[in-house]
Amino acid sequence: MERPVLVMGCPRSGTTLMRLMLLSHPRIAVPPETRFVLRSYYERAKFGDLTQEANRRKLAEFITGKQGQFERLGIDRKQTIEAIVAAPPTIGSALSATFEQYAARFDKPRWGDKFPTYIEHVDDLLRLYPDAQLVNMVRDGRDAAASLTRQRWSKRDTPEAIAQWNRAIDYGRRAAKRVPPGQWMEIRYEALVSDPEPVLKELCNFIGEDFAPEMLTPHEVGSDATVDGRPLAGKLAGEVTTSSIGRWRERFEPWEAELMNAMSGRRLRSLGYEVPKGARPSPKAVARTIQADLDHRARRIRRQQKDLLQRRQEAKAGISVAAVPR
Repeated sequence: MERPVLVMGCPRSGTTLMRLMLLSHPRIAVPPETRFVLRSYYERAKFGDLTQEANRRKLAEFITGKQGQFERLGIDRKQTIEAIVAAPPTIGSALSATFEQYAARFDKPRWGDKFPTYIEHVDDLLRLYPDAQLVNMVRDGRDAAASLTRQRWSKRDTPEAIAQWNRAIDYGRRAAKRVPPGQWMEIRYEALVSDPEPVLKELCNFIGEDFAPEMLTPHEVGSDATVDGRPLAGKLAGEVTTSSIGRWRERFEPWEAELMNAMSGRRLRSLGYEVPKGARPSPKAVARTIQADLDHRARRIRRQQKDLLQRRQEAKAGISVAAVPR
């Protein structure tokens, strides 16, 4: 089985651009974002013993249901259900079978997946896909946060966006120390758009593929990158550009820049970004950022504790969730 390539990072850090670059490779298919991978993992208890065909079918119907945005893959539901039922009896195998169907849509042997929030779930992803190769996109947090708060689909205010970027950096650094050699690569957005070819050649070397020049023109995949057949929109519809670097200077109000420099300055400097000295942000904004971060981390800890208990029970019962056991 071909090794999956998983793209992650703080939202608005170039994960979609990376997805299109990988999709442009003649051997790799990476679909639009879905919502069924993590849900299938965390809700796996409801499917029961997957050695039973009826339970694998129940899982298959969940994965291909509307709640997980399966329709974004643009593949046949009934055919995918049968592929999942025929796969080995694990959550990871079921998910792999789904993405293999997507890769087959493009006549490609290898699949990937892109979801920014995967950066918070690296350990869980490696339980599902033990041999996966992970690509972490990192961008200047001010550009990422300034863009994130201005997306119509995002409900985050500036303190929440800042807290999210901080977590993505922290979780990425933690993962980089724990992920087995050859399975983790960090890519800077600024380096990728400034000089794509050497970065993409390094990426291809990392994932064990020959460099494909088509990756330099991801906009040319056009409607193949969508399910509805519509062409790509916005900057993704044109050539790779550096025009979004430093846009925070135009988008951020003074208080937002001051808040980010104060709350993320140490992380930004450690990544090589320049952080000018500025006025102190308001205590209210600082408190809002801290509270947003603490609330999210507390929810994550509770979820991890619940999952740990479940994994201990599964270990006693000899149950695996992996696509390919180590």
